[in-house]
Amino acid sequence: MSDSNSGGGFSFGFFLGLVVGAGGAIYLATGPAREQVAELRQRTIELRGTAREAAVDPESPVRRAIADGVAAARRRRQELEQAAATAKGSTETAGQRELGGDIQGTVSDA
Repeated sequence: MSDSNSGGGFSFGFFLGLVVGAGGAIYLATGPAREQVAELRQRTIELRGTAREAAVDPESPVRRAIADGVAAARRRRQELEQAAATAKGSTETAGQRELGGDIQGTVSDA
């Protein structure tokens, strides 16, 4: 019965949060904060370019680390695929042995 009034509380809280958040954003985006945001944006652009260059340069330690990681991942994948194939083969062989024993037991009983 009191459920019909719960929606109004949510709406009031939502709009109050919206107003407080907008006020905080306006307060923080004035004056020196704008300069800081501009500096951070510029620095981010510079770092992105530096990271791209490091990843592309064949002599870069970052590039070598990426290549080593890719090679290790490939080796591990092959190991896991071989282990899965071995496990699957063992399971199939054991199943065939059980099936063969059942067939032989049935034939010898007849």
